Amino acid sequence: MLRIRVLLFSLFLIILRFPGLSQGQQPWSGILSPARADANWPNVGASIPSGTLPNCPQQPSSNTPSAISAAFSADAGGSSYCQINIPAGTYNISGTIVLQYSGKANVVLNGAGPNSTFFVWNGSGSMNCNGLNSTNVCVWNGDSATNAGSGHFPNTAAMSGTMTQGTTTLNLSSFNNLKVGSEIEIAQKDSSSDNGNAWFCGSSGFTGSCSQQGGAQAPTIGGVNATETQMVTVTGCGTSTFGASCSSGTVTITPGIKATNWNTSNTPTAAWSNTMPIYNVGVQNMSFDVSGTTARIFTECHDCSNAWFHNLRQINGTVTGQASTNHMIIWQSNHVTVDSSYFYGSNPQMEGYGIDWDAATSDSLAYNNIGQHVATSYITETASGNVYAYNYAVDKIGRAHV
Repeated sequence: MLRIRVLLFSLFLIILRFPGLSQGQQPWSGILSPARADANWPNVGASIPSGTLPNCPQQPSSNTPSAISAAFSADAGGSSYCQINIPAGTYNISGTIVLQYSGKANVVLNGAGPNSTFFVWNGSGSMNCNGLNSTNVCVWNGDSATNAGSGHFPNTAAMSGTMTQGTTTLNLSSFNNLKVGSEIEIAQKDSSSDNGNAWFCGSSGFTGSCSQQGGAQAPTIGGVNATETQMVTVTGCGTSTFGASCSSGTVTITPGIKATNWNTSNTPTAAWSNTMPIYNVGVQNMSFDVSGTTARIFTECHDCSNAWFHNLRQINGTVTGQASTNHMIIWQSNHVTVDSSYFYGSNPQMEGYGIDWDAATSDSLAYNNIGQHVATSYITETASGNVYAYNYAVDKIGRAHV
């Protein structure tokens, strides 16, 4: 949708196999330290707890998707972080691992390492993670009103007042179902012509088009594409208590407005879910394999905030119609980190993706990852303010970008 496309290339070489590694240590460990990432990008990605976490009270009765999902539901919402542990072993499963909560879940799903804990699907995912498609691992807030179609959110309001870069106060025409901690997608209509500055354009067609696929997941305002979006978080609205319902349309947000071109003439609009996003959830130290079954969406984070995916191995198929289109899709979310992970295989056509920032996702970070035999290992679709850095792509298939 933008006139300028930037391809991001890795700055390091990774040795994929090294026999001298100790159990749990990964060949890509130490390539880029978390401290270095935090120093360079302090306002993107998740805030991840350090140290050893206590075990959650409810551990899975078996290592099946239904038992893991039930344990997560029982443990989510505690006052501090805890950990669900999946021991070493190979688990042949079908269905969907669902991590669902609205608010601060404070739960980490933790394996014994991607060389030790293996989930191997022998059947398809059992749910579509709110309309995107059959999904194997679904992390979401449970709000079925936030759908995968144009518009996305059930609540909208007009924005007015000052909208200069850095503005942290929005004046909204309504605030039904809005809470402190809610995510708000702000968007404005595309300009009708190139103004010589930042031009967001989602028109499609062979003559005069500026986007191959049109507005894609961007919303529309009055029938006009609104491809400039940003996801922000409510910090106050007549109250500053997390989870409390707003009592005012004067809403403070974080971060502030990032772009310089927001203008009331482009009908800026705010939109949000009926419920809070899922906060404070991590998936780490395990392998997922869907290469032997038909898959559509491998792992999805839908309406997430402060979520992370660390030290994972994901093995996809490589056949059109059987392979998942997305290894990892981050949808309508902010402050998500994907790091130190390995993604193999994809649909061999253009829509075979590794990590995909999508649908207004903002302030998220992907670093120290490997994409191998993937058509497009790293992509951004109608998202803004995210960072890809120090990632590696090798053996690309099909006609693809990095």
